[in-house]
Amino acid sequence: MVKKAVIFLFSFFLCVAISQGCSVLSESQISSIEALTIKSDTMVNAPSAIFHSLNHIRVQRGIFYTASLGTPENRIEELDALAKAKVEGEKRAAKADTYVNVLSSYIRAVRSLASDERSEAIGREFRGIGNNIDSVIISYNILVDEQLPVGISKLSGKTLGYLAENLTKGKQFEFLKEFMTVGDSLVAECCDTLISILKNKKMDALIQNEKEGLENNFKAFLYEMERLGQVPPVEYYNEYLILREKSLAINEVRNASVRALRSFKNAHHKIVEKLSQKQEIDITDDILELTKLTYDICLAVKKI
Repeated sequence: MVKKAVIFLFSFFLCVAISQGCSVLSESQISSIEALTIKSDTMVNAPSAIFHSLNHIRVQRGIFYTASLGTPENRIEELDALAKAKVEGEKRAAKADTYVNVLSSYIRAVRSLASDERSEAIGREFRGIGNNIDSVIISYNILVDEQLPVGISKLSGKTLGYLAENLTKGKQFEFLKEFMTVGDSLVAECCDTLISILKNKKMDALIQNEKEGLENNFKAFLYEMERLGQVPPVEYYNEYLILREKSLAINEVRNASVRALRSFKNAHHKIVEKLSQKQEIDITDDILELTKLTYDICLAVKKI
């Protein structure tokens, strides 16, 4: 899947760099595009928040369990195992982060290009995407024997950045149309991959394991305190309640994220279809749906 994303990204830059549009987008079309990207900011970062929260719960519950062990040797052994588990958790989070970062950069670039303000910031957005592509390629090269070239995408990003900084308003609209048309494959690939990660059965098992593990580890800690004749400070109970709330909210964030990613992908594709047919864009219902989902995600993410 990483290789497919790299291919889509490289094709994306190559096609945009050589394409030349001939039509001008209306202000209503620009407004729809801006609305879509603004509503997508929180949504796109939610998958990363899920994995980082799961890793945080794993570490904290592990500390409860470590404190329940009777000897320094056992505690050191458990802490070593916990450190390894933390590294593995960070690797899982990094996989989601790769797609989240690329998709987030694309959304920011579209919003900048659709903006009425013309500045160097737009060029920086495109160069930033080039840097992200190279990050994906480097990660891919570490995992497999086949090596993909690093640096080409960054040069493409610099080229696009220069073009974006020097576009007139009419050319800006033309460029945005071409940019989103080629970027539709990028959006679909990133959204589909993130949805697949979130809906995977391994994800179900991971979430359930942290829920059960948190309760079991805290019980072990309380039993040890009772055996020693000690009363745990109230701060430990507060920490458990916070972690418990996080573990219960993760499914809520996951489900809302899956719906929001699917909604964003469909709305983006609808815009691209309307642009290719030179029609006015009416995605009011899509924006309303995405707004509600984003609101749900915002509330839920605060809990994790």
